[in-house]
Amino acid sequence: MQFPQQRRLTLADPRASGAPIAPTSRGTTSGSLQKGDPAGHYSNSFGGTSSACPGVAGVECLILARNSALRWDQVREFLRQSCVRIDAPGGNYDASGRSPYYGLGRVIALKAVELALPLAGQGLLKTIKVAVDLDHTFIGDLVLKLLPPAALGIAPVVLHNQAGGGTDNIKKTYDEVNTPALTSLKGKDPSGTWTLEVADKARADTGTLRSLRLVLTF
Repeated sequence: MQFPQQRRLTLADPRASGAPIAPTSRGTTSGSLQKGDPAGHYSNSFGGTSSACPGVAGVECLILARNSALRWDQVREFLRQSCVRIDAPGGNYDASGRSPYYGLGRVIALKAVELALPLAGQGLLKTIKVAVDLDHTFIGDLVLKLLPPAALGIAPVVLHNQAGGGTDNIKKTYDEVNTPALTSLKGKDPSGTWTLEVADKARADTGTLRSLRLVLTF
């Protein structure tokens, strides 16, 4: 998205939405600054949700054309992962990658479609990261386990084991450095169903799993 004079878009609730942004001023012009950009790639006369919504819907269609077995939440996650930051130095992005001005950034259609490729046939795992975003009022009550596909015959990997006491929320990416047990998955075929098991070992406090993301390299 192009923002003349560094104009920013403030989202109504960026924490709740974490929404990506699509280019909204699209079309060709004669290259006039009054009508668009000098190169003629953008128009000042057509934008907003009337342009952004069908643009992102088109990317979703491309994702499903690549992998029609995906659920709606998986399509959303690929959109999130495909985003690149807009105005990285001044966007005030937080630890989860959200900006109060640009959400998660700009959707890159090619990357989203590449992410949608089914895992089967991709090869063997070189690295794995597990990104967890979980709201809870006492994380010392929680045990988090990653359950690999049953066909691998690998025991569940404990990511979090009642640490943190009365601290609120878990927003963390687990990798082979902070969770060495993940190395047991290297060299394996990741095809199959992955499950995050969350156990609350005490009463009273409650929570919500907001998102789970696996980052795999081959």
